[in-house]
Amino acid sequence: MADTPGKANAWLSVMRSLLAYGTRLDMRADNPASGIKRLELGEHEPWPADLLAVALEKATPMTRLAIVTGLCSGQRVSDCIRMQYGWIEGGIMELSQKKTGKAVAIPMHGFWIGELKNLPRSATTLLYERSGAPFKTTGAIQARLRDLMADKDVREVHADLVARELIAPDSTFSFHGLRKNACCYLLELGLSDTETGSILGMSSEMVRHYGKRARALMIARNAAERVTGGSIVPIARAR
Repeated sequence: MADTPGKANAWLSVMRSLLAYGTRLDMRADNPASGIKRLELGEHEPWPADLLAVALEKATPMTRLAIVTGLCSGQRVSDCIRMQYGWIEGGIMELSQKKTGKAVAIPMHGFWIGELKNLPRSATTLLYERSGAPFKTTGAIQARLRDLMADKDVREVHADLVARELIAPDSTFSFHGLRKNACCYLLELGLSDTETGSILGMSSEMVRHYGKRARALMIARNAAERVTGGSIVPIARAR
């Protein structure tokens, strides 16, 4: 399960607890899972534009809506599957984050609203199972994304990005990466760290961490004319 380290770590935690219970019942003398290190998860990467485009093209309608919801809201998958139509007021999605309890109010982009109109409203939630029932866990969405990333066309775009050295060969893109996409987008629009953090339910420190690449590019673009307009080699003075 090394290719899905988050899932591997979850299984390790379950086995560790189960075997610890077994030792308390004297079913075995030790807990062999206690000495196993958790796998490194790495940093959640934002989805490159080319990968995002082909993923939206190849995704099923509900998986596409899930991606757009994550991209436009910048929320965790655990909150995206909870979002309800009744939480929308005047084009603003209001909710309290499940993990942190933070109250957030998210202006809904027209792209997101348009995607919602493309699917029948078959549940109280924006996202729902094929049966029409709301998603009970995040696992189904994560599984859909894994299947999507295994699609032939998506893999070809991934390989092209690797060949162009735009991403590392072992780069993986999860739902949480869309949260970073949203953060970068808001910063590129000119929103402050505080404003971006308020919409996404992040601290200003996390906004700066998530948006460090976007901000570096913004600085480079703004400074390009001044930087390239000078002489990088000092002009020799006449003697």
